[in-house]
Amino acid sequence: MPDLSSYIDFSVRFDLTTGTPRMILTDTSTYPPGVEEDITGYFSITSPDKGVDSGSWASPDVTWDGDSLTPKDLVLRLNDKGNIQCGSYTVVYNIDHPDYIPTVLSRTFSISYVPVTLNLVENFDVFSPQLKYYDQTVYGIPNFSYTILLREWEALSIPTGSINVSSPTASIFDMVFGSDYYDAVYQMSFGVQVLYESDSYSYLTILDQIGKEWTTSADTPPSIEDLVGYLNDLKTEMDANINNCILHTEYKKRYEYAASLLFNILQSCKVGLTLPLKSYVEEFLSVTNNFVSPPYVNTNQIIEPYDCACESTTGSLVLIDEFIVGDPTELQDGDTVYTNVDMTSKPMVFVDGIRLTYRVGYPGRHVSFDLPTNTITFSTPLNSGEVVSIYI
Repeated sequence: MPDLSSYIDFSVRFDLTTGTPRMILTDTSTYPPGVEEDITGYFSITSPDKGVDSGSWASPDVTWDGDSLTPKDLVLRLNDKGNIQCGSYTVVYNIDHPDYIPTVLSRTFSISYVPVTLNLVENFDVFSPQLKYYDQTVYGIPNFSYTILLREWEALSIPTGSINVSSPTASIFDMVFGSDYYDAVYQMSFGVQVLYESDSYSYLTILDQIGKEWTTSADTPPSIEDLVGYLNDLKTEMDANINNCILHTEYKKRYEYAASLLFNILQSCKVGLTLPLKSYVEEFLSVTNNFVSPPYVNTNQIIEPYDCACESTTGSLVLIDEFIVGDPTELQDGDTVYTNVDMTSKPMVFVDGIRLTYRVGYPGRHVSFDLPTNTITFSTPLNSGEVVSIYI
């Protein structure tokens, strides 16, 4: 009788998406018609610690269930830290059929796997307002190619309830509720499911699910009138210590620094440039409050666009595009040219929240703009994971 050596095949998957990591062994053979229904088989697995998990003919792992051959679902032998054992595995697959000689296929492979560390970046602009998170995680690992199967974001708060997004491509999470953003405490969660395919062993995959939970808040910034009041309070403290040389000098330094910060806040307000306002206001509040951030109680109300009071704006910036380098359909690692027909005037370009200059002689990265072709050119290549924001 012939054997089934020209047909036998199997796949190995490390499934880490459940509470107990498992190895799933699946018969992927393409048998002659009618053969599959009478196949029986079992696997023998030798792990890097030399431990052996083996089935038997008396209790086969693989049988016909009426629709397909059953897979072998094995609880993984883990290392002393509860992670996948790295090293060499040997999997032996034994199959039998009444019309064929018993057949064996043995495969040995080495694996070294450490889960990636999530890099989730918060970008809360409470002045525009706009509340967003970016997944800037580098998912690539040595010797494997990967596909992101799903990203799941959730922000839970009193005024909004659950804001959630589930999509493989959701690398940017916009926390808009209706058409507004809310001053609230948010319970955040993120999960991503990634499929890794071995570059060396066509039959080997790793399915992993990585998640994170944390708490954050979006706080409505104090008004310009409030900031002026805090500055005046600091001036009062300075004047009250006119006869104390040491304290007066200290208050004078703080007052002058706070005044310069307020000037920067007002100038940013004038042109509608909200991106640096958060750091300016936080520093201002620290300086005027004895270098301690004052406590804040969230209002659970809509965050309104920031009112610059008597400072009339000469125009406001409009976000025309925002993306993470490396996402499908976006610029990729190493790209330098960006085109958008909506750039009808010289845009403001930010990478990871840092505004790029148009000065050619600038020692860092800069940009140039060509209006006829609606094209921005970056002086140095973009890198995977960087967030690019384009305003006009």
